[in-house]
Amino acid sequence: MILKIRVRLKNLLLLSLLSLVGCQAEQGEANIAFYYWKSTLRLSEQEQAVLKDNGVKRLFVKYLDVDVNPDEQAYPKASIRFEGEAWRPYEIVPCVFITNRTFESEAVSPSGLAGQVWNYLKQVNDKYQLQPAEYQFDCDWTASTRDKYFAFLQHFRRLQGEAALSSTIRLHQYRYPQQTGLPPVDKGVLMYYNMGDIGDKAETNSILNNEKGQAYLQSGKYPLELDVALPLFSWALLYRLGELQAIINLPGESVLARQAQLEKVGPGLYEVK
Repeated sequence: MILKIRVRLKNLLLLSLLSLVGCQAEQGEANIAFYYWKSTLRLSEQEQAVLKDNGVKRLFVKYLDVDVNPDEQAYPKASIRFEGEAWRPYEIVPCVFITNRTFESEAVSPSGLAGQVWNYLKQVNDKYQLQPAEYQFDCDWTASTRDKYFAFLQHFRRLQGEAALSSTIRLHQYRYPQQTGLPPVDKGVLMYYNMGDIGDKAETNSILNNEKGQAYLQSGKYPLELDVALPLFSWALLYRLGELQAIINLPGESVLARQAQLEKVGPGLYEVK
């Protein structure tokens, strides 16, 4: 018996290290900014050209991740490092990703964590002579962790001073604000992607599925000012015997099309010969 391995490409626009944020203005014009989610901020010539062509003025840069160790203590990882000077012309918005399990830990104090995060961000800002006008936090909080996350945000606001505070908003948080609550921030960013089921090999596009996405938006207007983050990346999903085995970063479908051992059996769908 020959085992079949299927690879379905979920391709959106182009592969980039940056993820698009559209900020809707009153005139209906989009003020475009980008997320930079790698641990070293180093803009390639291609990235610089994309930023210039789109009139970009702001970069949302992940400064660090926060998670918990086996002792349930919060710790930083994937800390940012700036290289070169190509990023200097842009307004830098520091972003911090915090796992939801961080706020599930009884050992984590919202005020203590806020102080630790602020001290780290301040050190980075001082090192690179930055005075951010905004800070953003990315956490997929739930109804059970919202109180600790929101308390963390309130403590952080008191520490950092006058800068604006924003938080990412997942689709389930948008749909059920009564259960998940509204974060105490100046605005949110709706993360409009990853709404499909990557475990279902019949899913045509797990990154962006407007039919599924629109279902989350039926609850009406969200009671917080929102920008919208849209995806600008692609991946390949590897299935074996109908089960998802791996997620593979790919720059485009042409990479698969050139592989002699793969046969295209449908739109974006390849099978090992």
